[in-house]
Amino acid sequence: MWLAAALLALLLWGAWGVALKYASVGVTWYQLYFYSNLAILAVMLVMLAVFRGSLAVSRVNVGYAFAAGLMGTLGYIFLVIAVQHGRVSIVVPMTAMYPAVTVILSVLLLGENITLRHALGIALALVSVLLLSL
Repeated sequence: MWLAAALLALLLWGAWGVALKYASVGVTWYQLYFYSNLAILAVMLVMLAVFRGSLAVSRVNVGYAFAAGLMGTLGYIFLVIAVQHGRVSIVVPMTAMYPAVTVILSVLLLGENITLRHALGIALALVSVLLLSL
């Protein structure tokens, strides 16, 4: 199940970058952001109908979820601006390096350890983004 879900995410996110570039022609970044997020609202409404009553969680969880949503939203706004003004074939792979930031923050804030293999993977990913952008 996880493999099928991961492959679908891969395909959808790959096509999403191209659709975002097509959508960016002739509109402002905030128009693009607004209309692309209507799809998110539609999915949220369906989820609300399906999972009715199961949204109650602790205040701490809601706070972290809100912070994560805010960071994701601001990141998406800056992605839209970057795609609108840059090459999608460079912008999307560059921003897809966000797991490296997650790894660094997990070491600094959560006390997690990374192995030499993880560090090498991050370094190779950085090299790949550099090669794609040249």
